[in-house]
Amino acid sequence: MSREKERDEDMLRLQVPFFNNGLSQTGAPNTCFINSLLIALRSLYCFVRLLLTGHLFDFYHVHGYEDDRELLYSLIALLRAMLQDTSRYQMFTSERRLKFVRILQRKSDQLGLHGHGPVEMDEQGDPSELIVYMVNWLQESLQQVCAEHEQRDSGGQQASQRSRTREEASRVANQLRNLLNEFVPAMSDFTRCPAGHVSGQVQPTLIQLPLQKYYSNITECLADYFSPEIVYKSCTTCRLDSVEARKASRLSQLPEHVFVIAFTYNRNNHNVSGYL
Repeated sequence: MSREKERDEDMLRLQVPFFNNGLSQTGAPNTCFINSLLIALRSLYCFVRLLLTGHLFDFYHVHGYEDDRELLYSLIALLRAMLQDTSRYQMFTSERRLKFVRILQRKSDQLGLHGHGPVEMDEQGDPSELIVYMVNWLQESLQQVCAEHEQRDSGGQQASQRSRTREEASRVANQLRNLLNEFVPAMSDFTRCPAGHVSGQVQPTLIQLPLQKYYSNITECLADYFSPEIVYKSCTTCRLDSVEARKASRLSQLPEHVFVIAFTYNRNNHNVSGYL
């Protein structure tokens, strides 16, 4: 088992840049497509094996990444798998979850990000706490990456380099946006009002980042759309105002600066809307 683990780690470490970026970085696309596809499938197989055996956290801890963007892509891929079924987290021990949080904290410190500190979790800890922490870290990392891109752009890059930088930053933003879209169904609270009344069909819609003016104003865009406040409009059943509703909801216990989601649902032919 140890030999298989080492083989999976070696294979994944060699192919992670391709696996994360989705593009072959060597050779012509026409001549390397089949080989690249086989490499991607094998990398995916190794990634899944490490995840299912619980060795993925050890892999990140031992090897890490020199390029923070590669880590960012890997975390997004990992989060997508985790968000599909939060109960899957129970297979991970508290020690492994905390180890992964510490890795994120260390990377945040290296980037000069403040973060939200380590998450305290025991064996019965809520895995959503880990999700919230990583989503926060991803948002701050995205801001850092975009700030670096802007700094390089202002340093007199050629037009072709600026275009590639813009595309790369846009790809990161799109992946984060898709991640947040997948985060919504994982939270059962969206099917009820803050007081616990069944609220009918909830149709959450992520507020779209204005990517057309995205590159030069990414910092302002994030500041405008990611609000620390959790607001609920009055429920058609209990008529709670936003303050009481916020107090009644356990979602109010989430850390600030998580993300903003606009949602609407229909109750007795009346549309109720709010923001999370």
